[in-house]
Amino acid sequence: MKHEALTGQRFRGRGRRYIERRSAPAKNFIIPRCHHSTSTLPSLNTPATFNTRIYYPDTLDIRRNLAIEELLFNGLRDGQCLLLLWRSRDSVVIGKNQNPWKECHLPSMRSAGVMMARRRSGGGTVYHDPANLNFTYLLERSHADAKRQTRVVIDALRDLGIPAEQGDRHVILVGGRKVSGNAFYYGKNQVLHHGTLLIDSDLDRLDRYLRPTFDNIQTRSIASVPVAVANLSEFSPGLSIKDVIRAIAARFEAAYADGVADAVALTDAALAPLYGKYSSWDWRFGLTPAFEFTGSPSFDWGAAAITMSVVKSRIDTITVAGTGLSATATEVFADTLAGCRFDAGDIASRLDASKDGGGDARFADIAEWLTNLEF
Repeated sequence: MKHEALTGQRFRGRGRRYIERRSAPAKNFIIPRCHHSTSTLPSLNTPATFNTRIYYPDTLDIRRNLAIEELLFNGLRDGQCLLLLWRSRDSVVIGKNQNPWKECHLPSMRSAGVMMARRRSGGGTVYHDPANLNFTYLLERSHADAKRQTRVVIDALRDLGIPAEQGDRHVILVGGRKVSGNAFYYGKNQVLHHGTLLIDSDLDRLDRYLRPTFDNIQTRSIASVPVAVANLSEFSPGLSIKDVIRAIAARFEAAYADGVADAVALTDAALAPLYGKYSSWDWRFGLTPAFEFTGSPSFDWGAAAITMSVVKSRIDTITVAGTGLSATATEVFADTLAGCRFDAGDIASRLDASKDGGGDARFADIAEWLTNLEF
């Protein structure tokens, strides 16, 4: 088996909670977020060994690591089993079918420089920091065995003196608390299976960012739920990222390696299109399932009722009603904001360039309320 450049570094932090979907990305590493599934992957015709290679991405950029994961997934060859061990700097990663305004507090993240990323797969929202190690298996769908793959990680933790065990849906537990959630993404012939490992993460920050920006959103998108978790460092004081990496790599080699998979060059040129995708507004926000936002601001002159229908994170329709609000003002809101991004800056630009609502003073009050929303 071939290893790609390993380094390790210890990080410290504290944490208490982790968000995951209920059934319903230095020589550094990053977390992908992925398709949480309650189903068991196919285990027929599972060969004992494969041509293998371990990748240790040398970046903490979630967008680059998601791009690396997808590049390797797309290029997977028959008879190969690849393992990625990666981390990211502080970031929040939502599932493909989630609503960022319901899953995370974007204003707090923005002020702290915390990236919001959307992964290719479904499932729940997770928080990444450099003290959270992630593993990713890439192999043929017909040869995948989720229990076997998870067992490699469990055995590695036991080698480190941590009494890990497998829970429902391939989660990993220690002392009855979750230390790892696993998830899956299915291609036509390939499977991506990855999971988190909370080693010494600062989950006070997780609690800070994994709360909704708006409570007044109605949507059918997948919602995350809080699940009690523990850091591995609670059970093994002094545990380092490097310790865990080495233990997983050894167990993976013992379980799977029978040859060397050809290396894939993870060059800037090869990754650029995918990196661009994961960086784009259209991917990060534009894929949000349709939702409805409602607001009921109060003013000296009375109350207003605002309803926005939002499709692909753009305002499709908006209705504004209020005590004494003129029909002209209502029409200006509807005409001006149709097609506008669900974003305070874009809303403000549109309204600044619009008419004044036919001279209705109430129009200015409602417009100010909309532009002062923390998106």
